[in-house]
Amino acid sequence: MLRRAVEQAAVLKLLDVAAVDLAIENGKGRRGVRSLRAILVDWRAPGEAVPDLRSALEARLLPRLVAAGLPRPECNASIWLDGEQLLVDFLWPEQRLVVETDGGAVHGTPAAFQRDRRRDQLFLANGLRVLRLTWVQLRDEPVEVIGRIERALTA
Repeated sequence: MLRRAVEQAAVLKLLDVAAVDLAIENGKGRRGVRSLRAILVDWRAPGEAVPDLRSALEARLLPRLVAAGLPRPECNASIWLDGEQLLVDFLWPEQRLVVETDGGAVHGTPAAFQRDRRRDQLFLANGLRVLRLTWVQLRDEPVEVIGRIERALTA
């Protein structure tokens, strides 16, 4: 429940880790402080703001990537391919890897299916590899999902 609240705050652009740290300091010994500190570890990035996230699935994935020791991706990065500007969920430019998080609400329509296939073609034609993952995959096989992303980063 607490983890979901932090993830939702990040999606809503309300997560201020420094402010939460200050509140924790003022509330030492209160119930939940230890859990909150543990959750926030993966949201801290020295000298960086909280990443720009647009969905609960992105907010669920990012701390798991960081906790696994993977390089921090660019979040909701804008890239130009064939004269078209695309926004990608996670980008590792040096590794030429894109990870797209496909929630059913946004990606479950026939039009979205067609749009996603076209985007995949643009990625591939421009030398980018794309991994798509779903909420169910991250929920049911988080270790395997992170492992696949790690292998793609080192491939």
